[in-house]
Amino acid sequence: MANGWIWRFYNWYLILAKIRTAVRRPNITEQKDSNANSVAGFRSTRQHAHFFRLKASMNPTLTIFLLVSAGIALVVQNLIMVRITATVSTVLITLAINSIGGLTFLLVMLLWRNGFAAIAETLGAIRPWSVLPGLLGTFFVFSGIYGYQRIGAASTIALLVASQLIAGLAIDLGRSNPPSSSANGLAIFGAVLLVLGAFLVARRTL
Repeated sequence: MANGWIWRFYNWYLILAKIRTAVRRPNITEQKDSNANSVAGFRSTRQHAHFFRLKASMNPTLTIFLLVSAGIALVVQNLIMVRITATVSTVLITLAINSIGGLTFLLVMLLWRNGFAAIAETLGAIRPWSVLPGLLGTFFVFSGIYGYQRIGAASTIALLVASQLIAGLAIDLGRSNPPSSSANGLAIFGAVLLVLGAFLVARRTL
């Protein structure tokens, strides 16, 4: 009788040992799938790396294209807003129309990409100083409209570009890792030439 129970316990022990070994040992098919996934992941990583290298090499051209397009778009925007201002009682209506159009476009893009959760995230990210970019942007647009009406498009753009270049150059020079002195000298020389050019463009209407 005792031998019978010992034999049963021994069989149960062997069964449990086989189950434990089967659980620890990966299936050959699963191992092959894992290896295949690793190879696919490696290939995907190489493809992504190649894509980002290609994108990085195109960045200067794309950046120049975007900035030139933005400059042209700014001129067109101001011309349209000057015409709108001529048909309303105050420039504030023009600024409100401009802000409503931009806000509507951004809300549509935000909802399309991230859904309604993005609205809550946007509201949660608002701080008291967060309104400054919007106020500064409104001031910039107002100044552009006022300049277009008083001194014309060329003089307005010349003064805006010259002032932006001076402010941007001052910020770059104040960074922790500024370029070499020779590069700084060339940049300052170029800024002086641009300011001189802006003065020559604007002096005919000032």
